[in-house]
Amino acid sequence: MRNRLSERICKADQPCPGLLGSARRSGRPPHTFLGSEPGEDRVFRGSFRVARGDSFSPPLADPNTAQFRERARNYRERLNVLFRRSPVRTGFVGTEVLALDGVEGEDLVVHFTLRFDSYYGANVAVPDLLHIMHAVTVNGAPILDGLEVDPKSLLFREEGQGDLPTAPRTSTTPATTTTTEPPPPRRCAPVGLDYCRRGLPYNATSYPNVLGHKDIAALREDVIAFRELVDAECYRLAFEFVCQALQPECILRARGGKAKGPAKGTALTAADEDLMVPPCRSFCRDFMAGCGSRVPSRFREALQCSRFPEYSGPGSCADRPAGDDVTEVTSTTPVVAPAPAESAAPTGAACVAALRAGPHASRICDGVPDCPDLADEAHCSYCPRAPAATPALHCGVAGAGHCVHQHQRCDAKRDCPGGADERHCLSVAPHLSAVTGPAPARHLSPARYHSEGYVVFNEKGETGKVCTENLNATVPAPNREATLNTIATSLCAALSYQKVDAVRVQLDEERTERYVLMEDPTAAEITFVPAPCPKREVLYVACSQIECGVRAAGVGAPSRLAAPGDWPWHAALHKDGAHVCDATLVSAQWLLTASACFQGQGQGGPVGEWVARVGSVRLASRSPWQQERVVLAHRRLESPAEGSALSLLRLAEPFALSDAVRPVCLPDTAPPAPGALCTTLGWGGDALRRVEVRVGRCENATIMSVNALCADKAHHADDCEAEELAGGPLVCQSGPGRSWALAGVGNWRVACTKTPSAERPRVYDKVSSNLEWIRRTLREDEPAGSRS
Repeated sequence: MRNRLSERICKADQPCPGLLGSARRSGRPPHTFLGSEPGEDRVFRGSFRVARGDSFSPPLADPNTAQFRERARNYRERLNVLFRRSPVRTGFVGTEVLALDGVEGEDLVVHFTLRFDSYYGANVAVPDLLHIMHAVTVNGAPILDGLEVDPKSLLFREEGQGDLPTAPRTSTTPATTTTTEPPPPRRCAPVGLDYCRRGLPYNATSYPNVLGHKDIAALREDVIAFRELVDAECYRLAFEFVCQALQPECILRARGGKAKGPAKGTALTAADEDLMVPPCRSFCRDFMAGCGSRVPSRFREALQCSRFPEYSGPGSCADRPAGDDVTEVTSTTPVVAPAPAESAAPTGAACVAALRAGPHASRICDGVPDCPDLADEAHCSYCPRAPAATPALHCGVAGAGHCVHQHQRCDAKRDCPGGADERHCLSVAPHLSAVTGPAPARHLSPARYHSEGYVVFNEKGETGKVCTENLNATVPAPNREATLNTIATSLCAALSYQKVDAVRVQLDEERTERYVLMEDPTAAEITFVPAPCPKREVLYVACSQIECGVRAAGVGAPSRLAAPGDWPWHAALHKDGAHVCDATLVSAQWLLTASACFQGQGQGGPVGEWVARVGSVRLASRSPWQQERVVLAHRRLESPAEGSALSLLRLAEPFALSDAVRPVCLPDTAPPAPGALCTTLGWGGDALRRVEVRVGRCENATIMSVNALCADKAHHADDCEAEELAGGPLVCQSGPGRSWALAGVGNWRVACTKTPSAERPRVYDKVSSNLEWIRRTLREDEPAGSRS
């Protein structure tokens, strides 16, 4: 019969002994959350029944058994990965398995909680959670890995909204109050509002829109109120913001113009819905600063800017028109990069025009992208015209005349200094569009890494997949698995991953036009030859454990003026739109910085809105590699080490790793010895600069702690070009070509001065004194953030 022990110990109005007991036994010290207690989170209780692939046994009824702990950890990690990749990921904190029950040997019922940040997860509702789980259970997905979950068994209830009903028996139907029908998948529709149609650079939108209008008829009833906002001239870009909120761009994900569901085993959550692109948070903030008092009260809840997405790459959100504010930037005024759509062709021209008209005209064709679509590095006067329609792209040092056309990408010849045009010619990606992108960006290597996906090749600017249909004829059956593992190991290593999680032959669910075969899969150097792939059986690989502290292969020695990819772990911290501190990426979802950045917060003072920006070496530029993430500043962790003033910051969601964004290494247990040559980073105007320093003995500093690490500028002459902010890094190499490790974190701002005696001493907090705390924190968060 069905075991009911878990229902007895995990009532909604009582603590669950299994959960509390496992926390006590773990022996880990409690984290210090500043400014917000964990109890303020929104908590949803849920359950589902595994019909096939797993079953209940009596030891699973007792949360003290090893069997329960192992099984609970397995389901916790599955749920964490699922919701970390879902539309509600921004506010998602984590999950915990409370109890397991079921019919012995037949099925298994999993009872769990989902915890959301009360601030960033304020809009999450039961139908959202049902929709996410329902999409996986009905369509199938790798996250289930052989499990069959009964979609009719899904139950959710928010704590404080009534007791969660007991898990249904096989013969029962869930109550209608808890099995809300999931909303239909989002689909694109033509822009139908005449007021906006002519002013938008796209012609597809989606409902419900940002303000909740479910169709064009409902929208037309409110359009007068928003026209009055625009006519009031309360914000110079009010028309653009209003129309992007009322008729947000929609990106069609299905091919052929027909909506179709996901192929079984290839999708996670809402991956097959069309994608709505709302305005970016910074755009909302600017609009509300001017027009907020005029917005009708019924729309103010929907226009809370904290709920809008931050920029995280093309297609994430729509920002102010490119080039609108590039000329107005100072070192303390950040610019959030826009999400350019391929349909918005004028975007690049507007960005270049703004650069040419302002003080940054010299940045056009200087080798550092300032526009999100690389428009400022295209059409350079010394680049020969391409035979095709796509322009040549300048790469390398300004004035050097290095240009590359699309057909020169992956042609076995290095046309760019460092070979950027020959990188990642073989990669992994979930679909081909993830490695193509708009011209001219496709001339260079992809903007982000993918740890899992199809093996994709690029040859002379054309992409396709690796077909495996000749394996049977070229490799004996006993050797095929070893051969595939060898290929996967080499590929993952070339992509800077240290581990192969999976390699398999899989049906290509896309309509791919180009395939290649491995001429001899067992050769030391594999040659790929174009060939048809009638069965569409292709290679699929999953990698993990990105290598830390390394810069992109082929990138030259870093100069004093930073170039893209020189310091991929460096982050700029912005509070309420102002650049106030720096930080260092120690994993895809964690930053290390100075606690001094948060003085006055968490003890009754305002927390403010914190955003981390990576992938850009100019505060005023809109690099295609730039990403932003919300920092959960009210949940920051302070170092437990005596005399240490470090803080770990968790991001609302992980950064997508790339050549321009990747973590630094943690140091050895001992700090660098006096005399060691290391590097710190600062800002000269809006440009990131390198400052070489030499580790000293703290002889000139008056306020010291046991965790202090001191350094002096290594070269004084004409080296006053950068201002170093609190939270800035002290990074060192153990030898030429070795990885970079974070030795210290700057305690305060160091202003630029040409008089060494007048310069404030450089004092850093030793990272080596905090290694155990940092590693434990990252390890405990691994299920949610270890994969890129």
